[in-house]
Amino acid sequence: SSIVAQDAFWSHAVLVQASSGAEMVSEEEPECTDNTMFAAALEEAIASAVTLPSCVRACVIAEGFQLLHDDRVAGLLDHIFFIDLSRQECIARRSAPRSSLNPNPLSIEQCERLLWPAHERYVRDSVVPLRERIHWLAPLGEPSSVAKLAEEICVKAGLLLPTARESSS
Repeated sequence: SSIVAQDAFWSHAVLVQASSGAEMVSEEEPECTDNTMFAAALEEAIASAVTLPSCVRACVIAEGFQLLHDDRVAGLLDHIFFIDLSRQECIARRSAPRSSLNPNPLSIEQCERLLWPAHERYVRDSVVPLRERIHWLAPLGEPSSVAKLAEEICVKAGLLLPTARESSS
């Protein structure tokens, strides 16, 4: 089992036109990612995945904020989980001070003019068309809810052995 993170395949910024008509440099567009390399890394991880003792089969987690942009990636996914952040939560997270969870913070203005519009386009163009395949999840609240979210994903994906499910209840 492994995790393939889309952020590792970020390659370049692009020029976009903001809703105001101004041209701006954005690092938040799907075109900023080398999706060919991301899909290849995901294929490699799937081919070499091993089953963990508490699971019924091998599991590879592909994660990224624009994961479904490229049809090659979406086609490799057995289960799709989408954590649906509100505009307020998304901007609060990305404009938070630099940290291990936010290594490239944006200003609130950049979030409003670049990040959120890019997210809305992504959801409209890449997520909504796959709505039948997607498990929609609420965002995490407290840090303690990470385990609960992970278990929910494992149960929905059918990954836990019956004994593992019973002991986590």
